[in-house]
Amino acid sequence: MLNEFINKQVTIFFIGGQNVSKGTITEIDEKFVKYKTQMYEHIIPLTAIRNVQLQVGERPRNKAVYYGGSA
Repeated sequence: MLNEFINKQVTIFFIGGQNVSKGTITEIDEKFVKYKTQMYEHIIPLTAIRNVQLQVGERPRNKAVYYGGSA
């Protein structure tokens, strides 16, 4: 299933609670994932991964509302 994420920017969440983001999965085998960011290349064991997240759309932004009034 992770093959769908090759060469796409994803965030990887680990079992211990940490994460890596703004990088791409470049290679996958039966035990490891190679994940590359702008500065680092990580080799991550599959057993350490809890979740892989791919952002597929933009989050809607609320317009700022100013409530003017006297204090």
